[in-house]
Amino acid sequence: MHIAYLVTQHSDISRTEVKDKLYDLEESGIEVSNYSIYSLQNDSDESANSPNTSDLETGPTISQTSLMGHLTTTAFKRPIAWYKCYRRMLGLWVNSTSSLYLHFVYMAEACVLFNWANQNQVDHIHAHFGTDPSSVAMLCHVLGGPTYSFTIRGSEKVENLSDPLLLEKVKRAKFVVVIDETDTGDQQIQLLSVK
Repeated sequence: MHIAYLVTQHSDISRTEVKDKLYDLEESGIEVSNYSIYSLQNDSDESANSPNTSDLETGPTISQTSLMGHLTTTAFKRPIAWYKCYRRMLGLWVNSTSSLYLHFVYMAEACVLFNWANQNQVDHIHAHFGTDPSSVAMLCHVLGGPTYSFTIRGSEKVENLSDPLLLEKVKRAKFVVVIDETDTGDQQIQLLSVK
């Protein structure tokens, strides 16, 4: 099995809790690829082209300027899937406080992720946290990409349980990992599924 681990920035992978989980997966025989998406303000960030500080191999990066090419190419190669993704993206935007432009960027990133996942024969994508990465993973799945799951913190779940955007991502996900801190500071991990 080949799992892609999707984060906002490569630096997220270097966090100890994430590295430990990825090493455990690799040691159990699961192939893991790491991909990152970048917010618009990081387009000129030098870290996009520098090696990751951790010793885990990271996936390719792409500049914001080439996203439009992936969006257009996918529209021509997979027009029906692209249109479904476009409609789902508009649905996300309607229930969001973010701009339509940002949601187009999510869709373009989903097109890039779809291509990477196909090239590397990825079976499943796990997005780290229920924000931008899970939106991109969901849109990639709508394009015909692999199944996805994501991690949310307990505070995200409690504060946003009635959020239609989060509920949409939970409903379409294969599973959701909920990390909740106890009063003693320990972490409890639960699986959440709406299916």
